[in-house]
This record gives sequence, C-alpha cells and structure tokens, in this order.
Amino acid sequence: MESIMKKRILIATSLLVILIIGSISVYATSFESNIDIMEKVGQLFKSHKEKSDNSIFAKGKSGGIITKDDIEQATEFYILAESTAREKAIKYMLERDATYQKAISEGYSVTDEEVWAYLDELKEIINGATNKDEAQALINQFDSEEEYWQHEFEVYKINLPIEKYLNSVKQDYLNNAATIYSESEHETEHLNSCNEYLQNLQSDLAEKEDYEIME
Repeated sequence: MESIMKKRILIATSLLVILIIGSISVYATSFESNIDIMEKVGQLFKSHKEKSDNSIFAKGKSGGIITKDDIEQATEFYILAESTAREKAIKYMLERDATYQKAISEGYSVTDEEVWAYLDELKEIINGATNKDEAQALINQFDSEEEYWQHEFEVYKINLPIEKYLNSVKQDYLNNAATIYSESEHETEHLNSCNEYLQNLQSDLAEKEDYEIME
C-alpha cells in the first residue's frame, strides 16, 4: 500500500508542479475527476508553449528573469487548483527563481544528461503507477509524447538544481536538530520545523532578490 501511494504522490508532485518542489497539486480539488483536470493542465501547458509571451515581468538582482507568460501560466494553474490565483502565482514564481539563483550561486547545477536520466526514472514511475491514465490525459494534450517530455526537460533544468540545494539545506538542518534532540518522538517535529524553515528561506531569498516588477 505504501508503495502504491508513493507512486500516486510522485505523479502528483512531478507532473503537476510548475516549481519546485511539490507545493501544488490539483488532487486538492474535488469538483472534477482527476482525468478531466489532467486534460486541462495539459491543454494549459500546450497553449502557453504555442503563444509564449517572453516579455519580462520581473528582474532579480542576480540576473533572474521571470516572464509574463510564467506568471500567466502559474495563475491559470492555480485557478485550476484553487480559488486564489495571481498573488500565489507571483509568490511562487518569485520564490522559485530566487531559490534557483541561490542554488546556482552555491554551485548546484545539473547536466542535460542528469535531467534526461531523471525523466527516464519518472517515465518508469508513471508506467507503473495505478493512476497512469491520469498522467496520460495530461500528456495527450501535446502533439506528441516527445513534445511533452521536452517541456518537462525545460522545467527540470531549473527544478533539479533547486532540489539539490534545498536537500542540502534540509540535511544540514536535520543534522543540527539531531545534535540537540535525539529522541525518536521528536522526528515528526523536526520535519515539520524543517519544512517551515525551508518555506521561510525561499520567501527570504525572494525578498532579498528585490525583484523589479516591470508592469
């Protein structure tokens, strides 16, 4: 049962997050079937690929650029997932870019080969998942499966350095916590505290980037 649930969660976080880092999932909605939602998400990704607006929405001090299309795509995604949209979309995109800039500055990078290897693993997970048809509903909105995975390649070129950086920060945090609290009953408390720390860290990074909103 644990393995099955893990596969479902991996699809939810890997296919349905425009960041990082697993913070959004359309599984939170209840008014439509997962397949209907997946189809709409796929249509969303595809439509923005065809009519991408690469004009600048915000610039960061470290050189990060967020396009208007990034914001519009994230906004529409949030509309699919929940009622509040644009403010959360902006917050998400600024934090994602700021965390990426920090990861790069700290020496965390990823090769094309690493990205494709990661996607190969993701393909295997999807093929063995109990909700494979839901993932396929999203993929089917693209002209080809190859086009979909090229889209994911661009996403994970940014996501994976972020993930490497945040995993390193998380490990340091938990190691430091373990030196203070050794009792096993504190493990859940440590994880919750660490997650809050990572969320605050990304918020602080976005604030320090001092993005100049261009509109």
